[in-house]
Amino acid sequence: MIEKQEMDKAVAVLRSGGVILCPSDTIASLSCDACNATAILKIFDIKQRPPQKSMIMLVSSITMLEAYVAHIPEAAYQIIEVSDTPTTIVYPNPRNLPKELLAEDGSLGIRVVNIGFIKSIIDRFRKPIVSTSANLSGKPAPIRVSETELLISQSVDMVIDLDEFLTKPSSIIKFNSDDSFRIIRK
Repeated sequence: MIEKQEMDKAVAVLRSGGVILCPSDTIASLSCDACNATAILKIFDIKQRPPQKSMIMLVSSITMLEAYVAHIPEAAYQIIEVSDTPTTIVYPNPRNLPKELLAEDGSLGIRVVNIGFIKSIIDRFRKPIVSTSANLSGKPAPIRVSETELLISQSVDMVIDLDEFLTKPSSIIKFNSDDSFRIIRK
């Protein structure tokens, strides 16, 4: 478990526009303030990733989700409620976020996290964070922080190496503006 001082430092790094390498609720992740365009661009630079490839945003509650999505389909609420594994939902209508975070079509994948270190960080930060695999673009995504390439780990402002809940990337379901949806990744 992470100590309070480490948690406070992580929140300070996020507030200052920094990037953290840490476990998410799925795999090793690069995270930053999802409302800070400069921090988001820093992650694209670290990953050597084209900016048109989107990232995922993590929130710690439905209330936080509702602040950033204009319309949440009833089916999305139901999926979040019954999902027993991490599930990212792509919404066509995010709001109050920098364009740098959005996909080319204006959509954004958002996941409500319910457990662990990453939820504690978001709760303390009181804002959503970016979550993207901690790898160079096109390379395999590391499951654990300790498996992250040196180039990545040396490019961030803080490394938090915990071994919790790390297994595989989340499922992804994409909703359309008419509330229809399709499964992108199981």
